[in-house]
Amino acid sequence: MNCFQFSHSNTFKCRHKDYCRNEGSCFPDNFYAKGIVLTFNDILRYEIRRFRTRVEQPMSIKISIFITMFMFGLGFIHEILSYLTFRRKNSRKVGCGPGNLKWSTTATTIIGNGYGSGFNQLSLPTGLFMEPKTQILYVSDNYNNRIQKRYPNGEIKTAAGQADGTGGTTPNTLSNPVDAFADENENVFVADWNNQRIQFWKKNAKTGKTIAGNGSRGEALNEFSYPSTVLLDSKKNIIVADTQNQRITRWSSVYDPKTSTGTIMAGGNGGGLNPDQLNNPFSFYYDEPNQIFYISNHDSHSITQWFIGDYEPHYIYAGIPGRYGNSSAQLFYPEGITLDKYGNLYVSDCQNHRIQMFCPNSVFGITIAGTGQPGNGSNELTYPSDVAFDSELNLYVSDTFNSRIQKFQRIQ
Repeated sequence: MNCFQFSHSNTFKCRHKDYCRNEGSCFPDNFYAKGIVLTFNDILRYEIRRFRTRVEQPMSIKISIFITMFMFGLGFIHEILSYLTFRRKNSRKVGCGPGNLKWSTTATTIIGNGYGSGFNQLSLPTGLFMEPKTQILYVSDNYNNRIQKRYPNGEIKTAAGQADGTGGTTPNTLSNPVDAFADENENVFVADWNNQRIQFWKKNAKTGKTIAGNGSRGEALNEFSYPSTVLLDSKKNIIVADTQNQRITRWSSVYDPKTSTGTIMAGGNGGGLNPDQLNNPFSFYYDEPNQIFYISNHDSHSITQWFIGDYEPHYIYAGIPGRYGNSSAQLFYPEGITLDKYGNLYVSDCQNHRIQMFCPNSVFGITIAGTGQPGNGSNELTYPSDVAFDSELNLYVSDTFNSRIQKFQRIQ
């Protein structure tokens, strides 16, 4: 089944695809590959053309082929080194940043006691947010239509929505919330997916307030088409991933949907692979000082680095656009992302059932959590949706289809 598929009827469907295979993975109709078969002699010396004499290959083709072979060799060496590095049974060690980062390969479940709506249960959790000052972890409990928060002492409370999981369109309910952001005072901003709005819930409030969007799906600048990620910048402006409108928008801190509209910061030119396009942006990380977005393009299987204000702002930071796969250089429906203080990028590689780490300037990801296969063991993940870190760089993963939050301890 596809990683990201939410509907009003609470059934799983393929989004943006023409049909589903029986095992659940979604693929576009008429999907096929074309290629040219060449012998090694063809590559290095000659090309053969029908009814013509043989001629020397152009130098540009030789150079291109040698570069391809060189990159293949680098990838092979990388895989060997990764194996030698990770062959320890209980931890994975990564050479990024000052010193080496290392996490346990087995996790502890900190929220999730089976699928359900109890206070310590979850139902297909998606977004995670760790508030940096309070170290409170916020969880978008998607199918329970609520936001849960976990204090450092382990206490769990409902921060937004109804504690019993009741969903709806009224101000005191949510409908499949995908993401949440919170301030140090425990006020919560919610990407209310099915209600096409951003809701604000004060600490201990019984009801929320719409602060962006008008509740109707649309492409006008005062509307959303399935908002999936929300955060606040340093000026308390709201920034939203407006997924199916293929854009990232900013809303002023006035917080009045009747008078305010969104300003496009990235995308807004339809979905696709062109330099000025996004492709169902599901999540993003905002590097505000440098005015850079790192955007998870769900349906192009890649992470885009978007330089705000540039004429051609689109730079592929991770993954191969339009080419899903499970190699170290590929992603398969990436969802939540974040960066650490060393500039390492972390990606919830959803349909590969793993968390990938990309060191700065590296096109090869390193698996730091999950095995690449679905499962419910302590070292396994099943369609993970998001990732977060606490102040000690312990890793938290929203293990969506296991309905649990997993903590992978950092080993120092």
